[in-house]
Amino acid sequence: MTTLKELRRSEFKNSKLIFIADVPQNTGKGLTYQVKVIESLKGEVADSVLTGKIMTSCSDFPTEGRWIMYARELKDGTIEIQQCGLSRPFSHPDSGPFIKRYMASNRTKCLKRAQKDLKDEIELLRRRKMSRHTA
Repeated sequence: MTTLKELRRSEFKNSKLIFIADVPQNTGKGLTYQVKVIESLKGEVADSVLTGKIMTSCSDFPTEGRWIMYARELKDGTIEIQQCGLSRPFSHPDSGPFIKRYMASNRTKCLKRAQKDLKDEIELLRRRKMSRHTA
């Protein structure tokens, strides 16, 4: 089983863009959606509003709210995020591939652990970005 640390390393390596974004209500039209970038954590985001696409059955369609997104950039300038990756909403950071990591009888305890993992992940990404800019 892959650990959270291993998945973070893999997602960082394989994602051209990593950012925090707000997903507005009713964002989807067909197989596309819009996100408003709040903070870029890796890569250069050309616009503050990006369009995402559902390309395969592994693509994810984000729900309304604030998200951390690990995205690949497509040739037409749109993005794609994967269901099995680390993109997830701040409101439910215990969703996604590591849901078993957070399963326990105490839902509050599980959510707190997932929120701490998300906070730690964002801080790690910010430190990486800063070290690249100062190098």
